[in-house]
Amino acid sequence: MRNAPAPSAPPPAGVPRRNAKAKATAAPTSPAPAPPKPGRRRGPSLTVISPSGFPTRPRLVSSAHGPIRHVLLWYPTHSAADRPTYQRTYGDLLAGLPSTTAVTIVAHPKVVKEITALADARRSPAATTTIVRSPKSVAFSVWAEDAFVVVDDLDRRPPVTFLLEPERFPRVGDFEIAELVATAGPLETAQSPLIFQGGNVLIGDDFVFVGADYLDDSVAVVGASGSVEDFPFGGSARARENFVKRLFKEQFDPSRTFHFPGTQPGARASSAIVEIDGERWLETVDAGRGGRQPIFHIDMFLSLAGRAAGGSGAKYQVLVGDPGLADRTLGWQPVAHNLQSEFDGIANQLRRLGFSVRRTPLPYVSVDFRGAFEVEVDGRLVEVVGERFWYFATSNNCLVQIDGRAKDVWLPTYGHAPFEELAATDAVHRRTWESLGFTVHQLGDFHLFAMRLGALHCIKKYLAR
Repeated sequence: MRNAPAPSAPPPAGVPRRNAKAKATAAPTSPAPAPPKPGRRRGPSLTVISPSGFPTRPRLVSSAHGPIRHVLLWYPTHSAADRPTYQRTYGDLLAGLPSTTAVTIVAHPKVVKEITALADARRSPAATTTIVRSPKSVAFSVWAEDAFVVVDDLDRRPPVTFLLEPERFPRVGDFEIAELVATAGPLETAQSPLIFQGGNVLIGDDFVFVGADYLDDSVAVVGASGSVEDFPFGGSARARENFVKRLFKEQFDPSRTFHFPGTQPGARASSAIVEIDGERWLETVDAGRGGRQPIFHIDMFLSLAGRAAGGSGAKYQVLVGDPGLADRTLGWQPVAHNLQSEFDGIANQLRRLGFSVRRTPLPYVSVDFRGAFEVEVDGRLVEVVGERFWYFATSNNCLVQIDGRAKDVWLPTYGHAPFEELAATDAVHRRTWESLGFTVHQLGDFHLFAMRLGALHCIKKYLAR
C-alpha cells in the first residue's frame, strides 16, 4: 500500500532568520603601555585587538568515523497526538546508544520531566546525560543536525570545539540553540559567511560532501553581501564557484577533500489539483526537493559506510537511495515524480569521483490529510477535500560508528501499520549493512519524522568522536 491516512499534519514552513554575530574574545597583542612620566608629552593610547572567536585550524567531527563520544539531541514541545511517537523514538535511541556516549539534550521547560524520565532509562548507570533547559520563549524543532557544523580548532591546546553557524538560517528558534548549548559546556560559537545546514554536510575519513545547493546559495550570498574580501565579482561563474569551494575548505576543514554532489535536474512535476474517487485533492509532490539535489539534504539519501576491505587504500563505500529498487522489492509500479533519474545521476557522479556505490531502497510513499481548504489555481480559489502528501521513507538517514574493526549502524524503520509491507525494504537495508560488516541496530517507526522531511540522522548532532 503506497498511500495511507496520516497520523498528523506536517509542520508549517520555517520563517527567515535574522543574522547573528560571531562571539569574539578580545585580548591585547602586547603588554599594556606604561603610564606617562610627569612632564612628558605622549600620543594617544593605542591597542590592537585580535579576536579569538573563530577557529584558525578547523577539523570537522566526522559523520561516521570514531566512537560516538558525545551526542546532542533537541526535545521540543509537541502535541498530545505526537507524544507517544516522541517518547518511543527518543526512548529507543537513548537506550540503544553506547553506554560510553555522553548525551546532551536541549529540552523545552514544558517537556523536561518527560525527557528526564526517558533519559533515566538508559541501560547503563555509567551513561552520562545532561539536560539543558531552554528558555520558555524559544520554540525550536527536533532537527538538531542542521543549525551548525561542529569543528575542533587544532591550533588550541587542548583543541577547542566550535559550533560553526551559517550566515543565516530559516528556522528562528533553532538558530538560538548553539549559544544555549555553548553556555552549558566547554564549547565556543562562531559564524561563517557561508550558507549551509548540517543535514547537507557529510564528513568521511578524508573527504567532505556538501550538497550542491548550498554551494549555489553561498555563491549568491557571499557575492551579494560583499562580506568576503577578494570575491571575484567580475569573474566568471566558475571563478566565483571555485572561490566559495575554497572558502568551505578553509573554514570547515583544510585537511579534507571537498565534493559537492548534485545534478542538473530535468523537468519536474509540480503539486497540482487531482481527482481521487470523484473528489478534488491537492497532491503535493515537491515538498523537500532541492535545486541540484533531488532532496534538499543529502543525508536523506546518502550514507557513509567506510572503506572496503583492504584498508586505507581501498575505495570508500557510499550507499545511495534508489526509489526504483524499493518499487521492485515491493512489487509497486513506479511513480513518475519520484526523481529516479536524479538519484541515479548522483550515484554516477560519486562513481566518477572514485567512490564505491551501493544502491539501497528508498520507498516513495504518500499520506492523505483530509480536511477541506481552498487552493489558488490560475488566479481563482478552488476548494479541495484534503491533501495527498508524498515523501521518502528513508533509512539512509542513519547513525554510523566505525571504530577500527568494530562497525555499528542504527537504522530507522518503516514496516509498521499501515505500511507493514515496508518491512521488506527494512530487511534489505539490514542485509546490506551486514554484508559490509556492520552490526545493525534497527529502531522503531520513523514515518512521523520522514513525512516532516527528516529521520534519525536529522534529530541528533555529533559533538565529539
